Amino acid sequence: MRLFYAINTPMEIKDKIKEVQIQLMDTNADVKWEPKEKFHITIKFLGDTDEKTFPHVENYLKELGDKFPAFIIKYKSLGCFPNYKQPRVVWVGTEVESDVIFKIKDFLDENLKRFGYKVEDRKFHPHITLGRIKSIRNIKNLISILENLKFETEPVKCGEIILMQSILKPTGSEYKVLRTVNLKG
Repeated sequence: MRLFYAINTPMEIKDKIKEVQIQLMDTNADVKWEPKEKFHITIKFLGDTDEKTFPHVENYLKELGDKFPAFIIKYKSLGCFPNYKQPRVVWVGTEVESDVIFKIKDFLDENLKRFGYKVEDRKFHPHITLGRIKSIRNIKNLISILENLKFETEPVKCGEIILMQSILKPTGSEYKVLRTVNLKG
């Protein structure tokens, strides 16, 4: 099973993000856009996980609920990874009032190392992937819009973490929620 820990995005926020995504789609840039249903923040991508490791992965999800409080998150700003000169991924960023999401990421990184999961070298930037750039066709139009479009939501409470499965299909990946845990408070 291909697994990852994530934060689901509230539906009203998904709707607002979709409005922005539609504006970006109007540039006709060569981007594979993600459907609204898949808007989420990946905390830790595990990839292929065997059956004997799954109970440990599931237990760490339960521990997150025991150890960490709910926190406030705001969806804010638009951009590209790695940068505007060599864009590969279009995203919506976040702003958090506390460092809880980073502590959750560190907890998972540290505890899952013993099962062979790697800790990424890149700094963790909580974000929602809007699309993956396939070629440079109309990319200047897209970048121009991204640089000038403002996006910010009201703060919302993040009270749960989910364990998701990514199922690869010829038409692209589909996500399935396997387990959800409520954070304290």
